[in-house]
Amino acid sequence: VKFTLEPVVSAVATKENTKGSNSGSGSGGANDLAAFSLATDSDVVEIGPHEHFYVPVHFKPTEMRSYRCNFKAVVSDGSSNPQTATISYDLTGKGTMPCVTVEAKGEVLVDFGRVHVGRSKQKSVTVANDGKVVSTALFEKIVPVPIKSENDILGDLGEHTDKLFLFNASGTSITLESDQRKTFFAHFTPPQELIGGSESLAVGNEVVSTVRMTVMHNPFESTIFRLVAVVYANDVLMEDLPDQIASASPAVSASGGGSENVLNFGEYDMEHEDGPKLVTFTLRNRSDAFLRYEWGAEAAPFSVSPRAGHLSPGQTIEAVAMFSSTEAASCTAVPVPLTTQRIKLAQVPESNKDLWTASVKVTRPATKAEITAAEKDKGPLTKKVFTVDGVPSVEDEAPEPEKEVLGEPSEQTLECSAVADTVRYECETKVVPFSPTAMFQVRTTTFEVKNPSGMSLPYRWKLEDAVKPGSAVALSRMTTPSGGTMSNLVLPCPFTIEPGEGTIPALSSTTFTVRFAPSEVEEFVYYLDAQMPTLANSLEALRVLLRGKSIRPVAHFDLADNPDYITSRAFGIRNEMGVIGPIEASSCRCAELTSRGTGVRNTKRFCVHNPTSVPYDFTWEATGVPDPAWRCMTPKGTILSGRKGEMIFEYTPEAVGHAEAFFKFNIPSHGIDELFLFSGTVVEPEVLFDRMKVDFNALMVGTVAVERIHVENREPLPFSFHFDKSSMGGAHVENREPLPFSFHFDKSSMGGADASGGSGGQNGQSQRRPVLDISPMSGLVPPNGRIPIDVTFCPTEEKFSNFNLVAVVRRKPLALGLNVKGEGYAIHARLSCSDSNSQKSSSTTAESTSDGSVENSSASSLVAGGSDNSSDTIELLPMPTVNYIDFGSMNLGESRSKKVVVSNMGRFNFDYLWTRNSKASSLGPMLEIRGGQLGGTVRKGASAELGWVFRPVNSVVNLDGCEFTCTVAGKYDYVVKLRGQGLKPALHFSFHKWNFGPCFVTPPGAPPVEETAILNVVNHDPAATLSLDCTFENTRTLSVECPPRVMEPGHSVDIPIRFTPRDIANFECPIPFLVNGSTKINVTFSGYGIPARLELANPTHSICGFGVVSEGEEQTKTVKLVNRSKRPIEFELFDNQYMGRGTLEAKSVTYYPTTPTILEPREGIDLEIRYFPKKRMSSFSEDLMVRYAGNEKVLLTISGSSSGMNVGFEQDTLPFGTVCTGSLLTKPLVLENGGDLVATYRWLPQTFGPHFSLSPLEGRVGPGAAATFMVTFKPNTEDDDIRAEGMKLLVDGCPPLTLNCLGACVPQPSDSIMDLNFNGRVRRSTMQQLVLKNPTAKPWYLTPVLVGDHWRCSKEVLVPANGTAKFDVTFFPLCMTETDDAGAGGGNGELEGSLFFALPSGSALLYRLKGTSTKPDAEGVAKVTTPAKRILPITLPLRNWLDIPQRFNVNIEMDAGTNSSATSFEGTQTVDLPAHGGFEYVVKCKAFKEGPCGSRVTFTNPKTGEYLFHDVKVNVTPPGIMETIKLESHVRQVSHHLITIENPLPSNAEITFPPGDTWWTCDNPCIRLFRVGEMAGNKEGTFQIEYRPLRISSAASASASETETILEFNIAELGSYKYALSLTALPHAADPILRFEAPLGGSQTETFTFRAFHRIAQSFTCKVGRPAFFEVINASPTIPGCADWEGQEVKVQIRFEPEKLGAIDDVLVVTQSGGGGDPSGGGDYRVRLAGVCLRPQPQGPFEVAPGGSKDIPIRNVFAVDREYNFTVDNPAFVVSNTKATIKAKDGSNCTVKYTPTPGRGGGETAKLLVSCPAAPDMPPLVFYLRGKT
Repeated sequence: VKFTLEPVVSAVATKENTKGSNSGSGSGGANDLAAFSLATDSDVVEIGPHEHFYVPVHFKPTEMRSYRCNFKAVVSDGSSNPQTATISYDLTGKGTMPCVTVEAKGEVLVDFGRVHVGRSKQKSVTVANDGKVVSTALFEKIVPVPIKSENDILGDLGEHTDKLFLFNASGTSITLESDQRKTFFAHFTPPQELIGGSESLAVGNEVVSTVRMTVMHNPFESTIFRLVAVVYANDVLMEDLPDQIASASPAVSASGGGSENVLNFGEYDMEHEDGPKLVTFTLRNRSDAFLRYEWGAEAAPFSVSPRAGHLSPGQTIEAVAMFSSTEAASCTAVPVPLTTQRIKLAQVPESNKDLWTASVKVTRPATKAEITAAEKDKGPLTKKVFTVDGVPSVEDEAPEPEKEVLGEPSEQTLECSAVADTVRYECETKVVPFSPTAMFQVRTTTFEVKNPSGMSLPYRWKLEDAVKPGSAVALSRMTTPSGGTMSNLVLPCPFTIEPGEGTIPALSSTTFTVRFAPSEVEEFVYYLDAQMPTLANSLEALRVLLRGKSIRPVAHFDLADNPDYITSRAFGIRNEMGVIGPIEASSCRCAELTSRGTGVRNTKRFCVHNPTSVPYDFTWEATGVPDPAWRCMTPKGTILSGRKGEMIFEYTPEAVGHAEAFFKFNIPSHGIDELFLFSGTVVEPEVLFDRMKVDFNALMVGTVAVERIHVENREPLPFSFHFDKSSMGGAHVENREPLPFSFHFDKSSMGGADASGGSGGQNGQSQRRPVLDISPMSGLVPPNGRIPIDVTFCPTEEKFSNFNLVAVVRRKPLALGLNVKGEGYAIHARLSCSDSNSQKSSSTTAESTSDGSVENSSASSLVAGGSDNSSDTIELLPMPTVNYIDFGSMNLGESRSKKVVVSNMGRFNFDYLWTRNSKASSLGPMLEIRGGQLGGTVRKGASAELGWVFRPVNSVVNLDGCEFTCTVAGKYDYVVKLRGQGLKPALHFSFHKWNFGPCFVTPPGAPPVEETAILNVVNHDPAATLSLDCTFENTRTLSVECPPRVMEPGHSVDIPIRFTPRDIANFECPIPFLVNGSTKINVTFSGYGIPARLELANPTHSICGFGVVSEGEEQTKTVKLVNRSKRPIEFELFDNQYMGRGTLEAKSVTYYPTTPTILEPREGIDLEIRYFPKKRMSSFSEDLMVRYAGNEKVLLTISGSSSGMNVGFEQDTLPFGTVCTGSLLTKPLVLENGGDLVATYRWLPQTFGPHFSLSPLEGRVGPGAAATFMVTFKPNTEDDDIRAEGMKLLVDGCPPLTLNCLGACVPQPSDSIMDLNFNGRVRRSTMQQLVLKNPTAKPWYLTPVLVGDHWRCSKEVLVPANGTAKFDVTFFPLCMTETDDAGAGGGNGELEGSLFFALPSGSALLYRLKGTSTKPDAEGVAKVTTPAKRILPITLPLRNWLDIPQRFNVNIEMDAGTNSSATSFEGTQTVDLPAHGGFEYVVKCKAFKEGPCGSRVTFTNPKTGEYLFHDVKVNVTPPGIMETIKLESHVRQVSHHLITIENPLPSNAEITFPPGDTWWTCDNPCIRLFRVGEMAGNKEGTFQIEYRPLRISSAASASASETETILEFNIAELGSYKYALSLTALPHAADPILRFEAPLGGSQTETFTFRAFHRIAQSFTCKVGRPAFFEVINASPTIPGCADWEGQEVKVQIRFEPEKLGAIDDVLVVTQSGGGGDPSGGGDYRVRLAGVCLRPQPQGPFEVAPGGSKDIPIRNVFAVDREYNFTVDNPAFVVSNTKATIKAKDGSNCTVKYTPTPGRGGGETAKLLVSCPAAPDMPPLVFYLRGKT
């Protein structure tokens, strides 16, 4: 086990807790650690039973390097158990420093390049924290570098460059987490005014500034950013160019200058582009002169139009750049020159449109040379000659007007870039096959597509099913599960590809991942087509064939598995077999849970899918020794087909530590079990304060300050806490007794000081508070929440206080700490009020002291104002005294003022604040505060003034209740209450607000519906006459009737206000009333218009269909009507009238309600519609109308029809003629339905009589159909007139129908009666034959009538005309007429029966049948063979010969000579057989000895005595293979299997085994067998097989090695037992992982530990695939042999030394030689090596003495010799050699000398930078240097 401490800043200590636990009954101890220090008082620790103890370890690094040590705890007297005698941990740590770097060497150059004046350019700078701790970087302000321009146009810009550059990080600081990066932006903007005159700068002017970055707590890190730019100016500017292509390095966005005029045409598809590619930009003349411009012609394939032209001052024109190519080309920064020249035109055009450009063409006569050239050469450059008015002419550029050249020409370039090519691709993959994959599982594969062209390749993938419609596969997919019909079943596509669309960059490739995730069982074939719109037409589109087959699993677990936990599982814990060791099962799923604290119930839920077609049961079974913290909440259940079931496991730990439990998921019906490992871990809950310090600063004595902190719980469970009172130092203690006490002060002792309430309450002990108070002292923090904690500080004296509080959290080992500090101080203040017309009511001066008391207070209140002749000043007193200031009674419009002065009489400044209550605030401008601020600071000896101005205007104002409070220093309150009033007219309105509420909007064309409100106005003034007028202008919505009037005293008036909403909207309007022409009183009226919404609750009920109703039948339907308006609504239903009668009434339809009904808002009513047709009626459809709120509309439509019936017999009388006694005759009867409804009929059998029968008795006849009945005449008495009249047939909806039947019956002739006698064994057939004669000329079809259960015959016989026929009669007696020797049998006497033939001539033949039966024979003899010790089921067939169920008792009797002690025959005691049913009776035979044996099984009916029997003969042979046991195990892991055998011997019988291991044999050395418990005296014996393969056979596949062997053991009393073992050796399920993390230039060593099982000395060979990164320290160790079955541990050390950044993976293979004939030798051990190479971390600091030197070790991490350069950033440090060549994987020293800078005296810092020129991408190695003082 290894503990890794987080990286720590050098010279700063950290602490880590390691835990030791005691699972036994003893105590443990720990020795002192060597490298790290133990933070314990003693190196011996006592740990109680089942407890644990945390050992804190302090780690304090002094250098920036890795540290490693070992912590070992030895248990006293624990040598009896070596596995628990000691516990050991590896401790590792690393020293580091904060580091913020830029990916550049030395000084960072931010080059803006050339920047035109007036423009701005931006560059980005990225800084990174590649260290392991949080770092803070400080950026200084921009420092300008004075640089003199060459031509002196810019002057000395040194003092201005800080304004030209803008760096947003300048003067700030940033904090970066580990591995965090942040980007800043720098801007350079040269202003236009820096350029004087209009001269163009030919030579650039460089401007430079610097910004320094330093890192806090790291004196070695200092980086300078150098900001450089070149300023220039041109007469013509190229503008509106597309975005430039920036070349950015990882740290700075651009490293060089370059031109600002960059034009990128992008990609040019030669096959799809039609014509040249055009880009438009503008040219602007920024000078004050005319300019001539001209583009160079030598920049093919680029050109610009117009080629040349003139520009007026300030003019802007459009220019078009063109690119075209017929061959593949890549053009980068091709310069297109632009030459400009200042000119003076001889004639200035009137407008810019008339300026000359080369694009203007003119037609002129062609010269002879041009005509000749045109005839000879037809090339594109030859001028074309055409005819104009018969004259050969050509088109040429317009001639340039005359001009005068001014000055020298200026030239600039436009850098153009473009790529021309055709798009193509390369892909080697054409088919992607997937291995068979189970449903819900996922397989992935990848393939690569390359883009070899110079253009980007856009793509989009499309999947297409390769199975064609109509094919056999497609038809099988579309067949329904029942296999009958076809459906539109479409299987979802199981393939997906990522990325699905995008672009492959030029000369690059993209790897695509195809995912196969089937959800159905099928074989899938899909085409993956790539849609590439820009692909060359000559190339075929990319198509990849995808193949995959899915298989159906029995169960799918929707559980996120964690195989890494199983591979990294700790040693020394129990596996699924309950023994200490690794997991033996070849397959094991893992589920993990983490509990925040103990006693917390955690739940793990996941689902199990059943994809099969049948449901199955499941069970969870705990195996091994499960930890009691785990519990299965779903131990068993059933999962239906195609469904999923949720599995729930609870983890409730009671102690800190790791808890595991193994469970097996079993599906008995499929014989499947799956092993699960549930792992739980307890971690310390994350409960903490939101801040660790509370500082109250300076606080006035006696003042209470409260700071709120929070206890935060970041866990999903609640946690309780409490504060340790002892940590408060007694600051909270007032009553020191355990009981409450009451008290009071004797007022007589106060000398009257309490007469006014005084300050005694403030000074009394009842008001004293503790200095520090915490509320609450304890509590419960909710899950993922927090609770507030109020910290109260009340200083009692002027001093500094400091408290360190401790809060204990339950189930959290470490307590929380909180620091509280504060200081007390006192102040003095005085307030006075003055008025030129005030009168002094009290001259007492009140001064507040630090404890809040008032000195010399003799009055309870002070009153200012009243007299007009006094100008005295009064003093205001603090609470509890209340001060009053009276303004008196005032008329509206008058004004009075008061002034208050706040003076500071103490030694400390204090703050004051004037506040007023809501009454004073509501007066607004009528009570103003003037002359000062409401709050501020009064310094010592100073004062602050404030004044009140009271001016009532337009309303009655009373100052009673107006209160002002001046709070001094946040503690002393001076309360001032104002008195005074302003008067206004006494006119009373009955209300000031009226809400009409919801009102219906008047429908168009309907009369308006008005809502009226009455406003009552009364003059309450007893003497004054008041005028009233309304200034409101009436509208269509609101109108007021209020003409101007004069109201006498006591007079009142009613004013009507009418509201008529016109729209659906809210309405609110104030109506102003003017009193006495000056006072305005507003009365607000509101309301809102709503629509009248009377609707059906269900809109689908708007059509009410009754369908077809039988006549005379009544049907009722209910429809609900709802008022969805916001007010009640009245409605009425009505029927449209036609010819004086309602249309619904004519159709026999009625409705309810029929009277007007009122519905409240949101209320509903059920409308009842009845349809009662009295006759057949054709289909109809009529409307039901509704009337409400002035609306009439169709509410719903009613439809229906009625139908009738017409049912009758084809004939109502049926004659049968004459029939002999015992004979029968059948005739048909037809029932016809001529109606249009289905007729349901039912016969009444009680009306048939005894001689007639009929079938069927009930049924249905469809419209227009007929039903046929079969009527049978079977007389049982002789009668010449047999009648059945009135046979009734009931038909629903019709009157009953009757039928009459007639017939006659004559006796049987005596000459036709004969006897037949039979004799045979019971249940055995005996047959006799009869001869039947037909004397007539027609054939007879005779149906014999057989009476008697013991005889059988044919159901029909054909006697030919004038011929004979033979007829067989079989006697099959069902019971015995005689008893056997034992008296068994029925003894039923003679059996009797009869056989009757009714002849067509009306006569008949009758045979009397008689028979006798004897005892039965054996049903059969079962002869079988079985090996010993095997249960043989013997099946005996049984059949019930009766038509009633029978129960048989079973008796099994062994034959003579059968050994009953060693042989057993078992079967059920009774058998139940249904009527004529069969049963397979099973007798189980098991013999432990060889030889013949037998038994007789007899089945007897106890009621009748009838019986049958079977004889069983068994031949017992020697035993064979008892069982074939399959064992699977990973290499060098043990799997177990238990064998249980039956012990048939008595409990007192002995069982003996041969001595030692000779009682069992097996040829495979990887097998071991041992007994589990004692077998003698038990019903069974248990043995355990252990299988541990040591290697996979070389002849086997790489995935598994299968072998077979025989395991045999002998027991003297029971013989031998043989088992066939099928052994499968599997490779490791997952290779263990050894992780490394080292910076570039550093290394890390880890140990790989494995267990070897060779029995003689063996040599091992260790190999890695990447020796340049991983090195095995001892690659060929020799390990002695070990005869122990458990083997021995072998350790191999690996060093990781990377030579490039990033992740580096490898595999270590340890091969065992296997020599010496040791069958346990050989085999490979593998471990994955996962290394991560980090950026180089600074090392050091290395201290160098003044004048001395220091050797710095440098190591070459590369596999070849490399040269390294050495530089130092401080001249005080000098390297002896600036470069050196270091051999591969070797080291060297760099000597650094230190000479202190004069005046510094040492202590300087520097960085040694080591770089490798051959590896430019390698960051430099940094070594911190520090000179000693």
